[in-house]
Amino acid sequence: MRRKTLKSDLNRKATTLKRAAKSTAKNVAGFVPGLGTALAIRDTAISARKTVRAADNYLNALSRDVKRKVRKYI
Repeated sequence: MRRKTLKSDLNRKATTLKRAAKSTAKNVAGFVPGLGTALAIRDTAISARKTVRAADNYLNALSRDVKRKVRKYI
């Protein structure tokens, strides 16, 4: 039986960022005139907030990874 490999924290944050960005782009493209516009704007705002949060988490993980590598070589 194959053992499940664990993703690094950085890879998980990158995956979350890609998923959130894709969702945001899909919602932005789905603007429809009329009643659906208000709902689309709301969904886009929520997706944009998730994208910003995912980007912040990714940046934090990246900086931790770089600091760890720098400490390793010093």
